[in-house]
Amino acid sequence: MGSRARRLAPCFPCGRSSPRFASIIRFIASLRHVMLDVSLRPREKAGESIPAILSSRRTMQRRFRSAAALLLALLVLLSEAAPESLPSVAPTDECGTRPLVDETATGSRIIGGQDTKRGAWPWQVSLQIYHNGSGRYFHVCGGSLINKNSVLTAAHCVRSRKPELWRIEIGLHQLYRDKHRTVKSRVRAIMAHCRYNNKTHENDIALFKLRQSITYNDYIQPICLPETPLVLTDDNPCYISGWGLKKENGTPSYILQEAQVHVFPRQVCNRYDWYAGALSRNELCAGSESGRVDSCQGDSGGPLMCYFPNKIKYYLVGITSYGVGCGRPKLPGIYVHTANYRSWIDSRLLGKTSAVSIPDCGTRPLEDEMTTWIRIVGGRDAQPGSWPWQVSLQVYRFGVGYHHTCGGSLINNNSVLTAAHCIKKWTDPGFWRVVIGLHHLYDYEPPTIRRHVRAIIMHSGFKKSTYENDVALFKLQRPIKFNEYIQPICLPNTTTHLVSDEYPCYIAGWGNTMEKGTAKYILQEAQVDVIPLYICNRYDWYGGAISWNMVCAGSASGHVDSCQGDSGGPLVCYFPNDTKYYLIGITSFGVGCGRPKLPGIYIRTAMYRDWIDSAAMLFNRTTTKSFQCILVLFTVGWVTFHLVL
Repeated sequence: MGSRARRLAPCFPCGRSSPRFASIIRFIASLRHVMLDVSLRPREKAGESIPAILSSRRTMQRRFRSAAALLLALLVLLSEAAPESLPSVAPTDECGTRPLVDETATGSRIIGGQDTKRGAWPWQVSLQIYHNGSGRYFHVCGGSLINKNSVLTAAHCVRSRKPELWRIEIGLHQLYRDKHRTVKSRVRAIMAHCRYNNKTHENDIALFKLRQSITYNDYIQPICLPETPLVLTDDNPCYISGWGLKKENGTPSYILQEAQVHVFPRQVCNRYDWYAGALSRNELCAGSESGRVDSCQGDSGGPLMCYFPNKIKYYLVGITSYGVGCGRPKLPGIYVHTANYRSWIDSRLLGKTSAVSIPDCGTRPLEDEMTTWIRIVGGRDAQPGSWPWQVSLQVYRFGVGYHHTCGGSLINNNSVLTAAHCIKKWTDPGFWRVVIGLHHLYDYEPPTIRRHVRAIIMHSGFKKSTYENDVALFKLQRPIKFNEYIQPICLPNTTTHLVSDEYPCYIAGWGNTMEKGTAKYILQEAQVDVIPLYICNRYDWYGGAISWNMVCAGSASGHVDSCQGDSGGPLVCYFPNDTKYYLIGITSFGVGCGRPKLPGIYIRTAMYRDWIDSAAMLFNRTTTKSFQCILVLFTVGWVTFHLVL
């Protein structure tokens, strides 16, 4: 006999039923007695015979049993199973310990640093960035593991905000060579403090979210975060560690170094012959007055940690930020005061402690599948699955077949956003198809999916002369199933998704690589700057032609731009706080391709959110909820009819 998938009812201890279902059963039982009692008494008063009464009673019982059974089945069907208990995401108290080090042993004070023992600082992280030319990762900065998927570092270390360029290595002792008990993880998101000042180094803090959860062992442990500023005494030894330079203008150390340092009061560091008042309350200074012990280049982002014997734990007191030279007298290293940023850290961790769950939109599950990129004019070849919402809109031409015309963006399982000017004379949806999950333009191997178009909805206010309201929506014949190569892009709104310099933005498409050039068969990508409208509307730029419904993006020099064949494609920006990409613009028009002071113009998606929402609801075949409501009403009516009659 064939089996059918079904939802199992919640389980309860042996001999006990769900309180919810018990109350339903009691209600039906009481209803049964009431109905039988009411049905019997009028007939007795009429002087009806006992056999007739019993026959009538049995008929009523049969009717009631069938009706009650259907009602009970309906209630079971509509009721939802009790939710399973969720695992706790609260941070563990087991932090700041060094399983491989005897903290009671007496250690000698070091000068300038020394090689550490393997596993001495189990929260020490190496932040490494990918170098296109060599195809290798190179150590850039240090960091500190604070939970199973989060690393704290310095904001000035973030040379690129593109997460796929980064990886972290933890449990590392010897840089580049150590494979013993080390763990590598790709980066899912980078969150730098939005008020970081690269001139004063104020708010020099950033958080890396990892793609995978780290398993702790003797060589890998998180460090504790202070709730409030800690009072340091001579009983609290403090240390720094890293793979930075051993001296100013020297060479880096491939073996992890450690040094004990003294944390100076801020008023001492702000003396006129020290830092002359440059330190804020959010900074610490630590090292030695003589300059013999200090952090240096390559140590940035690493930990300043202090030991508290009463708690038998280390706390991350500071994050290595900057200094004047390395090891100079009266110019010790400057560190971010971690306790003053505890609320910022917690807010970035809140609700994002799992690196496994995938949000509904705007994610790139395969962004860690990276090989060497080939630079081309204005952009580069994208990796398969890099932009999983990218769509190729193809129109059928007699004698030729389907031909790529424009790009588009998948916004749900059956809707694609594009530019209205792409449609031209082909207003009949029968001429079109969309191809999703595509990398090479005419290579339709899996995981590529092709769909015919059910309907085309153009904005009624589209003007060909000015490109105002250049937006359209394609409805697909059949829904799309999401996978690692196919994902929808998030849609922004006007209040919460405002683009700033801290949000990296990208364009992608199969268009020409230069004006009057040839199209690329491999999907191209490029990072662009979103340029303020007042700049784009200058007399020597677009001369006031750009409206508030448009976005101007590219580069002032024209080095990066969209071109013919890219129309309708996405302008997406990454929001680190959401760990998602949002569709900020739709590629619309431009003067030539890659010309100075004439960047690409994009439709501002947020301004059309109401139109998009209403258009996306049209032609939907999903009527499950309406059908369920009709089924419930019909069943309740049928039950009522059999109980009363």
